[in-house]
Amino acid sequence: MEKFNTLTAKGAFDLPAMGASGTVELYGKAPNKSFTLISIPGFGEVKQGFDGSAGWAQDPTSGKFNDLSGVELSEVKINAEFYRDYKLKELYPKMTLKGKEQSGGRDVYVIEAAAPGVAKKMYFDAGTGLLARMDSVLEGANGKRSIEEYFDDYKDVEGVKFAHTYRQINPEYNFTFKFNEVKFNAAVDDAKFVKPAA
Repeated sequence: MEKFNTLTAKGAFDLPAMGASGTVELYGKAPNKSFTLISIPGFGEVKQGFDGSAGWAQDPTSGKFNDLSGVELSEVKINAEFYRDYKLKELYPKMTLKGKEQSGGRDVYVIEAAAPGVAKKMYFDAGTGLLARMDSVLEGANGKRSIEEYFDDYKDVEGVKFAHTYRQINPEYNFTFKFNEVKFNAAVDDAKFVKPAA
């Protein structure tokens, strides 16, 4: 993984409850920058980014770009860590193995992980060691929300296993990303991660 310093992933976005679909683009850059763009025909674009120190998100209804703070910022900051997958102990100072159970028809090891303002329950496939699911409770402008994230369809990309299907379940809606193009070390301009001007 240390051979790489950027990630680009593109694919389809699906929001069944609203009958909406579109495209998704993810961009990451070492050590800790990230940008997500979701484009939905007839609705518009939703953007979220972290430039290495500040996090921001576009309000899908007003189109305004808001600064993230508190738990939301902590969450985005951890997710922006480019080498996150093998820095879990560093990112989550407290990690506890809770045992083995079943999830999605497979045996998984369950680990509870905590960082300042962030608590996760991670489910690692007992056979492959790959992350299969992650549960969290986030607190934002709309109060506390329980979120389940599922990672499937891992494929080899230049020696790295990457989940080509990502599904999230939360109180407001469920959505899915299905990636069909994943690249490492493509050129990514730093400007992409900076909050756009009002």
